[in-house]
Amino acid sequence: MNIQQLKLFSDVVRFGSVNKAAQANYTSPSTLSRSIRELEKTTRIVLFRRGRDGMQLTHQGEEFYMMVQPILNDLQQLERVYADENSIRDLLRLTMCVQQNSIAMECLIEFYNRYGAEARYVDIVMAAYSSLVETIDTMMKKRFMLAIVQYNSVQENEIYDYFHHKHLQVLVRKSTQAHVVMNAEHPLAGRDSLTLEDLDGYTRICYMDETVPDLNYYTEADEYASARRRILIKERGQLIDLLEYTDAYFLGTGPSKLINENPRIRTIPLFGLENEPVTVLLGQQNYTLSRNAQRFADIFRQVTESI
Repeated sequence: MNIQQLKLFSDVVRFGSVNKAAQANYTSPSTLSRSIRELEKTTRIVLFRRGRDGMQLTHQGEEFYMMVQPILNDLQQLERVYADENSIRDLLRLTMCVQQNSIAMECLIEFYNRYGAEARYVDIVMAAYSSLVETIDTMMKKRFMLAIVQYNSVQENEIYDYFHHKHLQVLVRKSTQAHVVMNAEHPLAGRDSLTLEDLDGYTRICYMDETVPDLNYYTEADEYASARRRILIKERGQLIDLLEYTDAYFLGTGPSKLINENPRIRTIPLFGLENEPVTVLLGQQNYTLSRNAQRFADIFRQVTESI
């Protein structure tokens, strides 16, 4: 298997035709077809179904295509950057998957404000998901540099086994005081602290975790509220709108600068939980952190230490 074979395979999928892909790569259809057969032999995967209607991706071919794209995209980025021998030093590149939270966005803002002005090229990707499993799966499939996830401390052993299975390393771990986030005009907003019993009768906002529901990081709170009142969401923007315009509340991992600066939202410590929420920054075990990934890790450490 080589890069040229991967590129030819990708172009056949993209153009939907061997002839068009061959023309785009200045080669013959027979040479391209031979390259695809060699790739199938090497990978032991039938990538295409061949018929009168042309070549159609198999299910395994679709999965292989999704894995190949990040590799080719990275190579294209390298080619663009190295076209100028000095530009690699001027590239601010960072890719990460995050389980929806304000800390990640606060760190990203600080990262960009600190290093963005001096960079000639900026290439930053932050993909946000509602579940821990979805976040890590995307990180692995797309070969992202970093991931930020949360879980309940009672699940620590199980979660660390999962990290080990996925060949991930914990770069930064931070346990925090649980907090309730609510509208500043909420009847409970004037309290200095709250318990789950205080929240009885109010609606809880939850991120949907469609893959592994029992990996939510507020097990006790889930048991307390799951059969009562809740609103399930997928995006952070939905959370902010609900907090600003309803009396529904959200359980967060800690006070965020971005949330605290919103005059329409109040953050209050939640007491009485036997376990505490944990936020971790993850990297892949077999990869050395890039300079920018290390910079972000340092900022993440600084931000979480201040919570």
